[in-house]
This record gives sequence, C-alpha cells and structure tokens, in this order.
Amino acid sequence: MGDPMGFSRFDLTKILLSFLLTLGFLFAGWFIYQEFGVKQPLHKEVLAVSGVKKAEVAKAQGRLTVTVDIGEVERIQPFYQEIMQVLPREEAINVTVRDRRNDYLLNLWRHNRFAMEEAAAKGNFTEMQLLIENNLSKEKVDYWLLEVDGENLYLQIHDGGYYLYEIVRRVDKT
Repeated sequence: MGDPMGFSRFDLTKILLSFLLTLGFLFAGWFIYQEFGVKQPLHKEVLAVSGVKKAEVAKAQGRLTVTVDIGEVERIQPFYQEIMQVLPREEAINVTVRDRRNDYLLNLWRHNRFAMEEAAAKGNFTEMQLLIENNLSKEKVDYWLLEVDGENLYLQIHDGGYYLYEIVRRVDKT
C-alpha cells in the first residue's frame, strides 16, 4: 500500500544535501561580504589617515575591532577623532590604539589612571587635571598632554622616542 505518511516520495539524502549546500552558499556569501564589503574597505579608510603605520580589522562576537598602530603625533585627540570619522557610525566598533610605550611610561599611566577613570565617571575634570599635572610635573619626560572632549579623555606622554596614548571613554549620564 505504501507509506501512510508519504515519506517515500522524498529522498532524504537529496533534501539534506540541498540544505547543506544552501547553508554553505549562504555562509560563503556572508563571509565574502564581510571580507570585501566591510573589512577591506574599512582597512583602506583607516590606513589613509595620516600617521597610521598599520591597521588591523577583525570581527569577533558580532563586533568589529579596529587596531591601529600609530607613530608619534603631536596631539592624539584630533588624530583619534579623524580615525573615528572614517568608521561607519551604524556599527558597533571597538578601536584600539597601539603606541610605543616602555615600562616607565606604563608606570606613569598606572599612577594616573584612577584620576582619569574617576573624571570619566564623575566629570571632575579640574581635579583630574590638577592631580595629573602635579604627578607628571615631577617626572622627567619630554612632554605630556591631557585633553577632554564630549566623548573621551586623552592622555599622552612622550619620553625619548617612546610615547604612550591612553583614551578613556566618558560615561554617558543621560
């Protein structure tokens, strides 16, 4: 009499194979779009920013990550803002700036980080500036600069061909 459920008319192997091929094409299309439609154009845009030595674009856990190696710049704030302008606004992107720090500069950052993090959360920028100015004026560095804008706090310290750039995101209180 035949199969009461009607399964005999379907070849399960062909259905499974068709499903896997379709899934493979969809994944390949998504990969090609990410690589050639998102990552490579973004990589080119970031590399075009003056001062960028190297840029890496990766996607992990649904977020784009842009890592930028930069040379010594006079002011990190406008440089960072220029990088942010070439990035698409509609997508969540983590930006990491790699500098040329040594242990001495890293130690200075550690001693001043709390003041910057507190100012980013509380908005006590004048206190932060006075504390960091007091701390860094005692150090033997070529120069340092502390800047604030509507989104971030920027600290840069330069010493003998080494330089440290730290960007601390301000806490949105709205």
